Amino acid sequence: MDATLARLVDQVQTARAARGRLRIIGGDTKHFYGNPASGEPLDIKPLAGISSYEPSELVVTVRAGTQLEYLEAVLAEKGQGLAFEPPRFIGRGTVGGMVAAGLAGPLAACPNLRLIVTSREPLHPSGEQEYPVPPLSHD
Repeated sequence: MDATLARLVDQVQTARAARGRLRIIGGDTKHFYGNPASGEPLDIKPLAGISSYEPSELVVTVRAGTQLEYLEAVLAEKGQGLAFEPPRFIGRGTVGGMVAAGLAGPLAACPNLRLIVTSREPLHPSGEQEYPVPPLSHD
């Protein structure tokens, strides 16, 4: 585990042991949205970057503190982009904030969508179902 992730894990475990609250902060662009947040700040900005990117497979794994503008620029270099339109707040928005807020997604543009593939590993949310998918042929 890298040092940045280890610090965040330690902060979460400490708060859990003390039954404390954490206020997760990335770009801090949505502090106006929803109920006021409280707790010790857990800054995820240092947890940034692209962990892996396979343009030919259309798969990218991104850390939560990665700025959306950076991710979109990297994807654009290969003629790719996000499959949805996340809102833009002051240009500091992070991938973690985009996912956490859930303000945009493919369902807005695709109301009949029935399947979203999110990762190679099960995420274990309520109702998740796994379907084995054979690899594509290279014919």
